[in-house]
Amino acid sequence: MGMTASYRRITDSELKQFLDDPQFALSFVGLLADDPFEFYQRLEAEGKRLDIQKEWQALHFLLTGEAADPGESEAPLPLRNAVMGGTETDCEATYGVVRYLTVQEVREVAEALGRVPEDDLKARYDSDEFVEAEIYANTERDDDGFRALLNVHVDVAGFFKKAAKAGDAMLLSLD
Repeated sequence: MGMTASYRRITDSELKQFLDDPQFALSFVGLLADDPFEFYQRLEAEGKRLDIQKEWQALHFLLTGEAADPGESEAPLPLRNAVMGGTETDCEATYGVVRYLTVQEVREVAEALGRVPEDDLKARYDSDEFVEAEIYANTERDDDGFRALLNVHVDVAGFFKKAAKAGDAMLLSLD
């Protein structure tokens, strides 16, 4: 199965409640749902959740040139926050804890992701470097792998753009 990453849009007032109320936090991330899979599908259909599967570390590496675990990244902001950033919460995820980005941090990430042209990503993509850095990923490191990773970048950039436009904060987790 493996470690997958997901993003969850959250309003600023929901974020405050998430941080203050452990029961709300568990409910909000679906841990109290009768059918978590159905819960996640509904959120994805509403545009409130994005799952990037196993491409989280590959995307971070492509954006920053750094192979790191969440909470340990030293890459410059705001691109660090696209995958590995955020402030830790008390809410447990399968791997580590749920992290959050403020409304302002979401805006900054959205702007930064929007300024990274495809040609720059293609120039940064070196399959040998991915292998050498032992990047955890789900795709092959060839042209098809780059295309798949580029699609993940487009999805994440679009998700952040919509969240920023709506004035939302963001939850990030590894499950």
